[in-house]
Amino acid sequence: QERSMHENLKRLSALGYHINFYTYELENWPKELAHTWTRIPGKNIKIQILRNFWFSIYTSVLLFSKKSPIMTIGTASWIADFRVVQFVHLTYRNLAKKNLAPLPNAQTKLRQIYQRLVSFYNSFLEKLLFPRTKAFVAISHSIEKEIKSITKDPSTLITIIHHAPDEVQSETKVDSPLRL
Repeated sequence: QERSMHENLKRLSALGYHINFYTYELENWPKELAHTWTRIPGKNIKIQILRNFWFSIYTSVLLFSKKSPIMTIGTASWIADFRVVQFVHLTYRNLAKKNLAPLPNAQTKLRQIYQRLVSFYNSFLEKLLFPRTKAFVAISHSIEKEIKSITKDPSTLITIIHHAPDEVQSETKVDSPLRL
């Protein structure tokens, strides 16, 4: 996710946009592209859900009074005008509840409990934050549908930038239901 976001931001910067990063680290950013980097402390927090929570709180304080458009990946930051969505946790959580998808890294009972907590937290944030978001970038039409099912608003502004297999959206018959 971070790599594709990095590439999209490089393209925006090359078009003349000044990018302000709020991240734990910033790697491989071309020095000639205009940017400002604010390092978020806490990179070494070992428990991922606590690290994510800390990042959200910290960036919310920093971004609360910012006027420029704010873009984030998913629900990484609670404050955002635009969200790039590559994965909808609520959809996956619902599949896992029906035993149609495994919880990741849930080999032990303790890890299973942790993964359920992470899944619940991420799904909760999507249900809370997606309806309050002005616009989205989705990686496929499937993700677009999943976002609209959460926002409950068919007019939600969603731009699709493909980099994942997707459903065919035309009524034209094709050999494969997927396109790249």
